[in-house]
Amino acid sequence: IYNWENIMKTILMLKYGTKYSKIDVDRIISATGGKYHYACITDDPDLDPRVQIIPIPDDIDGTFRKIWMYSLENLGDILYLDLDVRIQKDIDHLWKYIDNTPTIVYTYWKDVGFVDQPHSGYSMQYLSNYNSSAVLWKSGSPDAKIIWEKFSEDPDYYQIKYWGDDRFLWHEGF
Repeated sequence: IYNWENIMKTILMLKYGTKYSKIDVDRIISATGGKYHYACITDDPDLDPRVQIIPIPDDIDGTFRKIWMYSLENLGDILYLDLDVRIQKDIDHLWKYIDNTPTIVYTYWKDVGFVDQPHSGYSMQYLSNYNSSAVLWKSGSPDAKIIWEKFSEDPDYYQIKYWGDDRFLWHEGF
């Protein structure tokens, strides 16, 4: 039986550029009671001292930095949260769903056939029924690392083909 109570639990965030501020990072810490290990992939070294700073790789653009997070190790159990997520109640129960394979939000609010419908325009190609605003996995697991390994085979190709990490994950079968 997996004893999830004795494993380090990390809330992982991603902050780059100016869209979000350290206030958004602080809000996540406050909403979760400050009781977890916090880490942030960021270009901002001026965050709350409770946050482990993980420097952003230079060679990956925008939301594809989320794909890189699957390569991270030694963070225990990870719950990744976008900085615009609003936590309204206790989230402790989510850790019970931890697995080696990343658990990602399925967009139940979209029709299941949404991604297969014909769309016009490049930005409407390769749609996804995933929403990576919240993802849960065990750091260092082979099932997570393979996501980064696949992407890193040809990052330029995947960054041009897909408009974001959700589309990459969906269409590459993760």
